Amino acid sequence: MVPADVVNETGVTVVDVREHLDHDEWEVASIRYSATWRSWRRW
Repeated sequence: MVPADVVNETGVTVVDVREHLDHDEWEVASIRYSATWRSWRRW
């Protein structure tokens, strides 16, 4: 799990990912979550 306060290089947060899931935009959510997770893992 990625903490809710993590922001990736492009300003995407976990909250943004959840909004995409609420609208059944699974592909976009997956891409954004992956980018956010990679950004978080670098720290």
